[in-house]
Amino acid sequence: MFDWGAATFFFCMSLVLVVSGVLAYRGKYVMWLALKSFFPGWAGLAGLYLGLAFLGLSIFMVLHGLDLLHGPIMTLVGLVCVVAAFAGLPIGIIGFFWLPRFMLPKWVKEDEEKMARGEDKLSQDLRPGGKLYGRLGRPAGNAPHRRVDGGGKQIE
Repeated sequence: MFDWGAATFFFCMSLVLVVSGVLAYRGKYVMWLALKSFFPGWAGLAGLYLGLAFLGLSIFMVLHGLDLLHGPIMTLVGLVCVVAAFAGLPIGIIGFFWLPRFMLPKWVKEDEEKMARGEDKLSQDLRPGGKLYGRLGRPAGNAPHRRVDGGGKQIE
């Protein structure tokens, strides 16, 4: 007996992951960057590979359940689905923790280079004269230092 529920679930989940992964690679969907505080890798980009794995698995489940894997062409289609599932799954899981530089999109590489040079928005705000200078644990160089006596009064 073929389980249509599992195949439908994997197919729908794979479509969501593939679409969000493609949008993440293109720089159109960047809300996944909020996950960088939970995962050291690239969760949004890893979604593409997980989506491809689930897509291959769901297509293979349907082909196998309907007993259509006969003949050389359908066997090749089934083999491609299995290879996509077994290649995409480990890449997707590892992607939550690390992706090699060649797998990162151009916009991520450019942002990393800007951060290394100190040209990103946060680095500009933390520099002397920036709106965050002297905050976040860094003492401001030009700010007057408060000296207080034992009673809590400020000494000039």
